[in-house]
Amino acid sequence: EEGVYKDTFSINLKFADGSIGTINYFENGSKDFQKERIEVFCEGNIFRLDNFTKLKYWGNNGFKNVRNFIQNKGQINCAKAFLKAINNGEPSPIPFNEICNTHEVIFKILENN
Repeated sequence: EEGVYKDTFSINLKFADGSIGTINYFENGSKDFQKERIEVFCEGNIFRLDNFTKLKYWGNNGFKNVRNFIQNKGQINCAKAFLKAINNGEPSPIPFNEICNTHEVIFKILENN
């Protein structure tokens, strides 16, 4: 259907420590705007990461803004850590119960849509 954006949604999460998270996924924006943005607000500080290349900071702890011209989402390091754990007989870098909890939340979200 024209004008219907099936992959446009917001998810609000509340964590055990009382903090909250919001995930917004929009397929209806401009291609000229950065694709991914992460914002963290905590203890009087704000961090904003745009496209995994530019980190901007507002606050009072002396953190420096960072610009990295190579996008790094961490997939390569994640895969390396997983393979290293398998090769060395170590536990998974991400505990299995965390993987299960994440998927349970995703399935609940899908059920409600």
